[in-house]
Amino acid sequence: MAPERLSSVMLEVVENNRRLAHALVKVYRRGSGQLIDRSLSGRFGARGEQLSELISWGVDRVAERAEAAVTSIFGEVSKAVSQMGDWADQVDNPYATLSLQLFRAVNLPGARAARALSGRLAAGVGQCYGADAKKVARPARRPAKRRRTARQQ
Repeated sequence: MAPERLSSVMLEVVENNRRLAHALVKVYRRGSGQLIDRSLSGRFGARGEQLSELISWGVDRVAERAEAAVTSIFGEVSKAVSQMGDWADQVDNPYATLSLQLFRAVNLPGARAARALSGRLAAGVGQCYGADAKKVARPARRPAKRRRTARQQ
């Protein structure tokens, strides 16, 4: 079995982080929409509806631009990691090869831990905000009244 390449582990980390970033943008879009609907729907008459539409349009624009930026940034990072991995495979100098093997041996455990963590985060965001995102949170309860004790009287 061939040893695991550091670049392939890092590419998986980048992909997990990309999925996480896209999920967070979806959460932003959905949460903002719910907040706008709760606070402006039915209030202020036609002006409230117009304001709601304007704010929703702005939220959608921000979310679209954020998704485009995430796609672009993570595409460039993936390309750079792949190029570095290809470059490392083409090194002919025995001293440089040993240095790169040492670098791989030192950094591979940390990269594996980052891959595991980023995978859990990406999966967790999908589970937390995927199907259950339409559930509305309950309003906070009123705090209980303080009862007087013998010392407070």
